Amino acid sequence: MKTVNYKGYQASVEFDDGALFVKVLHIDDLLVAQCDSASEAQKAAEDLIDAYLEDCLELGREPSRPFKGSFNVRVDAEVHRGAAMAAAEVGLSLNSWVSEAIAEKLECRRIQDRVDNVFAAKRDEMTLLQLHSFASLAWTHQKSVTQHDVPGRRVFERTSARIVAGSSSNPWRVKSDA
Repeated sequence: MKTVNYKGYQASVEFDDGALFVKVLHIDDLLVAQCDSASEAQKAAEDLIDAYLEDCLELGREPSRPFKGSFNVRVDAEVHRGAAMAAAEVGLSLNSWVSEAIAEKLECRRIQDRVDNVFAAKRDEMTLLQLHSFASLAWTHQKSVTQHDVPGRRVFERTSARIVAGSSSNPWRVKSDA
């Protein structure tokens, strides 16, 4: 399930029975819209939420808010016991301890996203460096290749250079047969 966010609301974007639907999550009212493509999902959610807020205003009704700040959690008895004991050890109520634990988990997720972005950027940088190295190699190799223009196609004639494996610090080098 993919989600989109707007004005503090979150909506799911799901494909069902040949159609794409946007449904606002976490509220008591049912808000659903259909759209033709994934590129329209954000706009459909925004229109749906704006219309809902306008309708509530016209009706003099308070709109349903996604989150109120409290929720019930059902956990295994051992997890409950462990959390209560850990909270008491640090002088916190169970609610405060669980709230901190959730905040820490969310922060870890944000950090993981940042780390993932750094690794993706480094991977892209390495790809560019590899392409640059290859382009430099092609430029060096170009000295040993001549191009002949033939109508409708290009013909390259190889002369005496060849590409061979190099050392670990420079995996490519051009070696001349001459």
